[in-house]
Amino acid sequence: MRIFLIRHGESEGNAENRFIGAQGVYKLTEKGKLQAKKSAQIIRKLGVDTRVRMFSSTTVRAKETAEII
Repeated sequence: MRIFLIRHGESEGNAENRFIGAQGVYKLTEKGKLQAKKSAQIIRKLGVDTRVRMFSSTTVRAKETAEII
């Protein structure tokens, strides 16, 4: 079994240098969306099994990242 831990892409709060903690209101920036797509490409190259399971926090930025991946 392999486990991958992936942090969310850049969020609007990150881009504004805000300490946002667990607040779930910030969406991904365009840069964050590109980061998530890059993560997906890397995971694909590693040959991740199609029976993969993903778990995400309920924050908007984390859910967006997981959806892209």
